[in-house]
Amino acid sequence: IFALLLRVTTVAFRGAAPAESSPGARPIAREATLAVAAVFVLLVSGGVVAGAGATAACGGFPLCNARLWPNHLLGQIQMVHRLLAIAAGAGAMGVASKAWRTTGASSAVRITATLGGVLIVMQAVIGALNVTRGFPPLLSGLHVATTAAVWGSLVLTASLAHLGPSPAHAGLAAADERGGAGEQAVEGHH
Repeated sequence: IFALLLRVTTVAFRGAAPAESSPGARPIAREATLAVAAVFVLLVSGGVVAGAGATAACGGFPLCNARLWPNHLLGQIQMVHRLLAIAAGAGAMGVASKAWRTTGASSAVRITATLGGVLIVMQAVIGALNVTRGFPPLLSGLHVATTAAVWGSLVLTASLAHLGPSPAHAGLAAADERGGAGEQAVEGHH
């Protein structure tokens, strides 16, 4: 429901423009969509950790009770969650990096992708502190909330990249390509 709300709002306020009009939009959109899926799987795995009672199964971070791989099921569930967090983190950071390296990526895509990258690092730090501090309610709540914020920022990144530039920004870019003054294009959009 949250993703649908973000998508509908993005389309309503941006207007649907074809992604082909933005060079490099498709690779960012594809990578952001994969990162959205990875973070969603991470959210679900966090629910499995909590539901299975595996939250405190591993003392210590990054190892589980001083072991790379625990020999008990609850510890293994916890470690799978941590491995998924690494994969989701790599995906979110990859999207942020690609947004800045791609010529033609909009500033909105760059901002939301960067936000996702920064938030995934914060989420990992909060998760590690949560384990090492004994799972205080504040950190546990922040851990879940930050993951949801990462997911939301990546949903926005994917939506914006799929939509391409807003019609107003497309007009400004076209005026710049023709050698026209950007001010003239802005005045024409009032």
